[in-house]
Amino acid sequence: MSAPASSAAGPQAWRIEVFRRPERDDAEGASVQAALTESGYGEPASVRAGRGYLLSPEWSRADAEFVAARLLCDPVLEHARISAPGEDPPAAREARS
Repeated sequence: MSAPASSAAGPQAWRIEVFRRPERDDAEGASVQAALTESGYGEPASVRAGRGYLLSPEWSRADAEFVAARLLCDPVLEHARISAPGEDPPAAREARS
C-alpha cells in the first residue's frame, strides 16, 4: 500500500489531527518540552503533542467527521481538526493569514 499522493495544496486524503484539549494536561508534550530543554535547545514556551491520520479521499466529509469523533478522538480529553483532500492543514492556513 502506498502513501496518498501529495500536492502543493496538501495530501490528497482526509487529514485528521488529534490534540489534547488546551485545558487538559499534555504529558507527552511536557516530556518533549523537557527533552528539548535538556538537549540544549532552550526552553520552548509550549509544546503540544498530537497524532495524525490520513483517510481515503473517497469518503464524504460526514464519514471523516464521524470517524474522527467516534473512533479517533476522546471528546472529553481531545479535539480533532479535519482537512479535506487537497486542503492545507489548519496550521499552514493560519501561517499564511
